[in-house]
Amino acid sequence: MTKMSAVTLGIAIALPSIAGAQPESRAASSSPPPASTTSPIAAGESGWTQAPEPSPPVAAAPEPASAAPAPTAGLPAPQPAPAQTTAPAPAMAATTGSSAAAAAPISDEPPTLFSSRSMKVGGYGALGVRYARINGNDGVVTGLEGALLLDHKFAIGLAAYSWANQERVAAAGNFAHPYLHYGYGGLLIRYHVYVPNSPVYFSAAALVGGGAVALTNTWDGNVYQENSDIFFVLEPQLGVHVNFTRWLRAGLDAGYRVHSGVGKFGYTESDFNGLSLGGNLAFGWF
Repeated sequence: MTKMSAVTLGIAIALPSIAGAQPESRAASSSPPPASTTSPIAAGESGWTQAPEPSPPVAAAPEPASAAPAPTAGLPAPQPAPAQTTAPAPAMAATTGSSAAAAAPISDEPPTLFSSRSMKVGGYGALGVRYARINGNDGVVTGLEGALLLDHKFAIGLAAYSWANQERVAAAGNFAHPYLHYGYGGLLIRYHVYVPNSPVYFSAAALVGGGAVALTNTWDGNVYQENSDIFFVLEPQLGVHVNFTRWLRAGLDAGYRVHSGVGKFGYTESDFNGLSLGGNLAFGWF
């Protein structure tokens, strides 16, 4: 009896203390846990576990470049594929002369008159009238000129001129054949020098050929070997021209005739040598 009373008394004393401790633990567990990065509370202490805080997203690390596979023993190592090159798009044509010159390929070949590049070909025919002094008499020579024009600069062709006066001209006092006939012609080479952005330009030319002087009883009399004398002539010329259109131009020119081989009828070269001045009108494709 005494032992049961003592046990009963101990239980009675312990119950109030246990009952008082349980509300406190429940109150403590009901309050939200403080934010921390420490490990969650043990289950034996509170009866529940705290969920871990979500960690911030981490950027994915770039995947390392795949290394080239090691060559297999006994087999040749694979060759890397050649890099593909894309042909550059053709550049737009330069609109200025300086840009076009910079883009042109540089050649170590000397410039030539005739080359493999495409050559611009034109041509023209011209009518000319000049003042001249023949055997001491002032008069007019009329002429024709036709030439092939290469690259707008170099002309090669033929030209011919004839004395147009119908006066009676005595040859060294020989009045039996009072009418003098005079003419010459030959190969004509002309080179044009252009002024930038100008329709006016210049030329230098040379006529190399021959001619004849003859005496007849009438103006329209026939010329034979017996009444004519043949000579050689060289005439350098200078000219200035203006292009009205691509097919029409006019010009002024001057030349000096040099004769050789005159000896019949009492004439000499000095009777026909001299200056000529005149103009011309040309038609063609310049």
